[in-house]
Amino acid sequence: AALDPLRLDVTDTDDRAFVHGLAVALGTLRLARALGLRGEPLDELALAAFVHDFGYLEPPLAGEAPADRRQRHPSRGAARLASLEAVPDVAVLVAYEHHLRFDGAPNYPLLAESRLPHAAARVVAVADTWETLRSRGNLAEAEDLLERRRAKAGLRLQGDDHVTREVHRPHPPPRARAAASG
Repeated sequence: AALDPLRLDVTDTDDRAFVHGLAVALGTLRLARALGLRGEPLDELALAAFVHDFGYLEPPLAGEAPADRRQRHPSRGAARLASLEAVPDVAVLVAYEHHLRFDGAPNYPLLAESRLPHAAARVVAVADTWETLRSRGNLAEAEDLLERRRAKAGLRLQGDDHVTREVHRPHPPPRARAAASG
């Protein structure tokens, strides 16, 4: 009974968000280690993956449709994370960019000018996509969707040495951009 508060029930919204963030962080760790990331950059990327959906912690606006909330969560999360002093810049960047498409096609957040997401956001996007597919519980469906994603390689996700090189490049300062887009 004393441990009841520590039990996770994935049917509860808060627990589901926590478990999703944790699973994406673990997947990101595996991918980033395979790409050769070590030390503090690896730690910061894992934290960024854990809080990538931080914008969902903001309560929905009155009358806000779920689709609108989904499209706003990257900007809201990045703005909230940017306001916290000890949060690494890469966490702000990943929260803002994890739904941007590699091919520059429109997605969210809507940008005035299309651009590539930073490699850190792309690594988290891969882990996030896999975790979302896996958590649906139908592994056959997840494998089928993964095959369709592979067929679109280079459109939404990228998986070559370019990612490895970019994960190691310095992160642009996202705090001003996140605050302006809020």
